[in-house]
Amino acid sequence: MWGDRHQGELKDAELLFRESVAITEKTLGREHADLAIVLNNLAGLYCCMGKDKIQDADRAYLRCTRIMETTLGPCNLNLATVLSNHATFYSEMHRPQDALKQYTRCMDIREKVLGENHAEVIATLHNITGLLSDERKFEQAIPYQEKCVKAMRTAHKVDSPEYLEELIRLAELVKRRSVSEAMVKWQEIVDSRVEPYAKTARNKLTDLLLECDVKYTAEYKVNKTLFLPELSASPSPIPSLENE
Repeated sequence: MWGDRHQGELKDAELLFRESVAITEKTLGREHADLAIVLNNLAGLYCCMGKDKIQDADRAYLRCTRIMETTLGPCNLNLATVLSNHATFYSEMHRPQDALKQYTRCMDIREKVLGENHAEVIATLHNITGLLSDERKFEQAIPYQEKCVKAMRTAHKVDSPEYLEELIRLAELVKRRSVSEAMVKWQEIVDSRVEPYAKTARNKLTDLLLECDVKYTAEYKVNKTLFLPELSASPSPIPSLENE
């Protein structure tokens, strides 16, 4: 019952938005910035209305973007917001390449206007990393997450939860490329002595040591100075790595 009522409310809202589009076009023209705002809101409404409105949502976002580029220029924060909304829409529609394109454009604008360490830039980087990770493109995701960590290090203290959470995400990603590189990230979290992050990192380091086999010997030799404080009263050495 509630579902029917909700759909009815959405359809009523659609009629109001479409009427607003028509009025704005008539009074201000078809290429006015205010019309772009209405189109962005209409696109957001279409996203809530289900699969029957997917194409309408995409068209509204595309038209909104074109109008903003024409009226506000290619480096405007309102345009960046629309690009981010459109990217989220594409991601939810399982169109990752289109989503990545819009997120990247959004990030470029925000970096130029706000600076590399701004919270909105970090949020966009986080979205890109999540998108690529969901697509299992982990190697492609790593540079974005590294950039995110670098920005967080500048914007926050190195022992802040915000920074440590991003560093954890980076450690999980780089493990797929290099165990020793991941160990360095986990060790930094251990050294922060901030709980529960340090405890998580100690456990991760322990797991990596237990999981490793001979194929990681060369990597561990490079990073054999790593230590695991508080793991035991006298940590056991790794003779097979030291003696080879």
